[in-house]
Amino acid sequence: MGRMGDLGIANAVLYSVSRVLRLVTGRDMLRYYLFTAQPVSERPLIRVSGRRQVRVDIVAPENYRLAWFPRPAHVIADRFRQGGLCFAAFKGDEAVGCLWLARDEYREDEVACRFVPQPAHLAVWDFDVYVKPEHRGGRVFAYLWDEAFQWLKDNGYRWTMSRIDGFNPASIRAHRRLGARVMGRGIFFVAGKLQISFFTVRPFVNLCWGRRHPPKVRVRAP
Repeated sequence: MGRMGDLGIANAVLYSVSRVLRLVTGRDMLRYYLFTAQPVSERPLIRVSGRRQVRVDIVAPENYRLAWFPRPAHVIADRFRQGGLCFAAFKGDEAVGCLWLARDEYREDEVACRFVPQPAHLAVWDFDVYVKPEHRGGRVFAYLWDEAFQWLKDNGYRWTMSRIDGFNPASIRAHRRLGARVMGRGIFFVAGKLQISFFTVRPFVNLCWGRRHPPKVRVRAP
């Protein structure tokens, strides 16, 4: 987590409220997301000369191993049911990072929400870009994106959309370096099964109970 000054006044107030709620309840009751559009890079982030230290594969559901990353089994199963693509980075036999893509819409697993990248057939939704802590600061992140960008170009996509934590300046800066633009924002307040959400794009306001009737947010590329 970066310094509070990195967040801006409005974001800092939201962050403070979220921290107070977490201290009182022990749960993350307030989440703040930025919805971004990132152009598919035409040039690789890494120019490879000689042998690559990192291999990136698209992993089939039957080959995925839960021990690779700290993600619950039901979450991974739901991602594959949605048709999600998992790009996994390996150093030797060790899985060191991953990146997921959804081609049509993505059912968020942190809150009740369905994200739809627009325009269809030109944009995808990326999520859970993760590198193990001991491998951060190296080239794993760039290798993952290079492989994903190549797949996107090969399949005619021009944009990849995502939601990023609005309280995480480091993530915001990383996306900005890749050319991401903020296309909308969302605040989710969750109390038990009740969720109230507010957006700067349609549907603007939503109230749902559990996972029934979640908001559908269409994020359009510029």
